[in-house]
Amino acid sequence: MIRNIFSEYLYANFCGINLTNLKKHMMQARKKDPKGRNVSNLGGWQSKSFIEVNKHNKNLFSIIQNEVEKLNKDLSFKGKLTLENYWYNINKKASYNAPHVHAGSSVVISGVFYVETPKNSGNIIFERTDNCIKNLYWDKGGRINKINHYNSGRFIVNPEPNLLLLFSAATLHFVEPSQTNKERFSISFNYKHEF
Repeated sequence: MIRNIFSEYLYANFCGINLTNLKKHMMQARKKDPKGRNVSNLGGWQSKSFIEVNKHNKNLFSIIQNEVEKLNKDLSFKGKLTLENYWYNINKKASYNAPHVHAGSSVVISGVFYVETPKNSGNIIFERTDNCIKNLYWDKGGRINKINHYNSGRFIVNPEPNLLLLFSAATLHFVEPSQTNKERFSISFNYKHEF
């Protein structure tokens, strides 16, 4: 009998947001702060971290809060999960995000929402941090017949407009370099656990 003893999750859903207005707002934010900040992003623009939801993204974060609450039915955190912070990402050609995690003292769920995703603008990749997994299974055709959730070292998502992803803040992830001249727009965020 096989038993699942550890597991990672990736929650995905489409939100139905008006992306045109959201994209305009993100472009205005970049215009006001063209330098932005560098955290995991290499080559792209990332806004400062925001705490307060504004009139441009209020509807989006209302939907995200609802999705976080649905997810928490499986995660079973006691108390409340609330928005810790969020930021805007605009990646251009050759821009990417280095491998990183978002986990902090109270941050438990991280996520990304895609506003505009040109073809070949970079997949998001989730990786297992078990150092031996690649040697054990050799993901790309080495020792295994078929990749599944027991033997896979990574999971790849091709971003789409209006796609929302929620994942553990401790999950290692990165974004591949963009291969297109068109910009990709996304919003990243963290939810914290309040006792």
